Amino acid sequence: GDGTTTAGCRTAGDKLLAYDYLNGGTSLNFHVLTWIDSANKTLAGNNGTCFVKTDVLPCWGAKVGAPDASLFDGEANQSAITAANNGISGTPLVVNQFAEFGVNLTQALGLTGCINFPQQVWESRSSGSSFTSNPQDIEIESHTIQTCGEIRIIKQTDPRGQTGTFSFTSSLPAQTTAGGVACTSGGSSGIDASGNFCLSDAGNSSKTLSDPPSGAQADNSAGNTVDATNVTHGTYTVTESSPPGSFSFESLTCSADTSSGSTATADPNNAQSVSISLMPSGTVTCIYVNRLHSGAIVVTKTGKDKNCTAASASPLNGVLCTGSATATLGGATFSVTDVHHTAVSGSPITTASTGAGTGTACIDGLPWTTGGTTYYVTETGAPTGFAKDDGTAQTVLVSQNASCSDSTVANAATKTFTDSPLTNLTVTATAQVAGATNTTVTCVKHGTSTNIGNSPQGPSDPAQVSASGASGLTPGVYDCTVNVDP
Repeated sequence: GDGTTTAGCRTAGDKLLAYDYLNGGTSLNFHVLTWIDSANKTLAGNNGTCFVKTDVLPCWGAKVGAPDASLFDGEANQSAITAANNGISGTPLVVNQFAEFGVNLTQALGLTGCINFPQQVWESRSSGSSFTSNPQDIEIESHTIQTCGEIRIIKQTDPRGQTGTFSFTSSLPAQTTAGGVACTSGGSSGIDASGNFCLSDAGNSSKTLSDPPSGAQADNSAGNTVDATNVTHGTYTVTESSPPGSFSFESLTCSADTSSGSTATADPNNAQSVSISLMPSGTVTCIYVNRLHSGAIVVTKTGKDKNCTAASASPLNGVLCTGSATATLGGATFSVTDVHHTAVSGSPITTASTGAGTGTACIDGLPWTTGGTTYYVTETGAPTGFAKDDGTAQTVLVSQNASCSDSTVANAATKTFTDSPLTNLTVTATAQVAGATNTTVTCVKHGTSTNIGNSPQGPSDPAQVSASGASGLTPGVYDCTVNVDP
């Protein structure tokens, strides 16, 4: 048999697409027949009778389905085709010897869901002959044709592998086994009935940003990928909701296979939304990247230095002059803590002593949330020759992404601390004849009774008050009283 009308090759419900070129080949008549048998006599509106009156069940049913004319089109050649223009056989063809047609099989056959066509076999017959004329079968497809496609949505963080749950809304069909993570504690992963789903890049810290997808997302984890398979061709939208507070949206990159005609178009009014036109057998992959908010703090240490009559471009006596009697100071140390008073990674920091960065220190990798995150900076050690003016914790608000090692350092939060230079003071009283007199020396800060250094000393011979080193004197007025025995 020919594979089209032979009963042994047919299953109840199979369709026969019959076509005729009418009006001299200028119009196409297209209709559909259904294979019926004794157990399925009424399929597609049939009543058990055969299209060919002399046939018996099983057969092509007498009910003729006529698809809407907008679902098919075709025409025979209305003028001769020269051999040079015949790319198939290279022979000349007369009028009506060559014909073409197209048909929307999904709509013409009323198909729903995902359908695989393993092949199509078409029947050719001469114009004017009856349906039972001896046909010649022409196999025009021998591979599987799918009416559905695949949409993959991937979440990546910058840097990779950060924890956090990212939520999405979409018009994708529900698929409980699509992957992703649960949106709420105790919930389920996959795409829910409303098209919502969640992703997380946790566990991918060894991956690089925007790894090209490979196979079943071998370079990513199940938690950061929703893979919606067997999706009916059509138009779908996917939108990322506002990311967790410690992240900001960075980019959306989509790619579509080159053969199906599928496309992905970003919403011009919402950079986090994409419209996907999925064609049969198509595959569209979209990668959403969110950047972890990571800020920096730059601390500047300044102090009085009478050597600095003007700003200088290079360190002077180990300091960089910034103006009249003011210098930035290297060698100061600072602790940086979070709101829980826990030291952050990289703390403590020390201001640089040489080069253009003299007097500054930077710490980065500081997470922050929308609106900014408060950190606490405390000077824990002053440079040699200087004293801390304030040893209490100072608040710094980090609200921008910044790094210490590139141009984004300009976005770092800043804080300036001042120190005061120290002066050594020694007051000594010595009798000319050893032990002939005793002396008491008392030194205090002017206007107070606060002793300085090791004051008071005596009565003794000699008697010496010393304020030096870390106990040296900051700029100010001091009073020393020397009381020599009468």
